Amino acid sequence: MTYFEKPIKSYSPSCALRALHVVDIENLAGGCMWRRYGSVGSNYRLATRASANDSIIVGCDKSGAFATKGAFPNSRLVCGVGRDGADNALIAAVDLRVLFEQFDVLMIGSGDNKFAFLAAQAQSAGLITVGVIGVGDLARSLEARLDGIIYLADLTNPMCEHVRSAA
Repeated sequence: MTYFEKPIKSYSPSCALRALHVVDIENLAGGCMWRRYGSVGSNYRLATRASANDSIIVGCDKSGAFATKGAFPNSRLVCGVGRDGADNALIAAVDLRVLFEQFDVLMIGSGDNKFAFLAAQAQSAGLITVGVIGVGDLARSLEARLDGIIYLADLTNPMCEHVRSAA
């Protein structure tokens, strides 16, 4: 259901590194597509093999908060309003000092160029940076700052959703 387009240096989803996941659910789902959020959440956790040691921050528009919390039940939820509101809320929620001291990997669940600066900061501190891409495109400015890329399954294909929910 997933594939690695860019090999990830020094990182395997099953190794014992601690990751901070910064997830823009609207970017992964292709917009405020609340019906897809459940598939996004389960597909994301499978693809990244997020562990109990990891920390997950999920951003969304405030109108999608209920569906987002259902898709990522054990995560920190941040809400924004308007264009780039979720992106801005996510970026503001990341404490760089804590990121650098407590985590080895930064997983960015978005392809938006707004996250390129965050990826650059993490890379300069020696963290492994991984992009998790769903329906949205991957900005070149962000791609240049990623050590690896994971593409989620095609969430727009009803057959894929059927297969995932049956598994």
